[in-house]
Amino acid sequence: MRSRYSAYRLGLGEYLYHTWHPETRNELTPELLTESARESEWLGLEIVFSHGGAEDEQGEVEFKARHKDQGRIYLLHERSLFLRVQGHWKYHSGRFNPPKIGKNAPCPCGSPKKYKQCCAQRRA
Repeated sequence: MRSRYSAYRLGLGEYLYHTWHPETRNELTPELLTESARESEWLGLEIVFSHGGAEDEQGEVEFKARHKDQGRIYLLHERSLFLRVQGHWKYHSGRFNPPKIGKNAPCPCGSPKKYKQCCAQRRA
């Protein structure tokens, strides 16, 4: 996720294209991704939680990224699904503005702990 954020900051459409899952690229091209990335000034990234390790075929990352577009600051809040393809993580899809995780809910990172005892502490 951090590498894709950096690619957006730097306008690296080729990298973004090759880290996008082939099933969900649709009409995307490296040129379109470069243009899209350069239209905004990316201001910061916060990882809310992530799960999926070296042995997993699927992972999730929830993040908040701030960007400036035409003088206004926006917050992109997404929970992204990544799938492993030939050993490499590929962005598959995402859900904008995912529901808030309750402090007593199971941690979405997959640990057996409650959110407040796991990933919420890392954010503090």
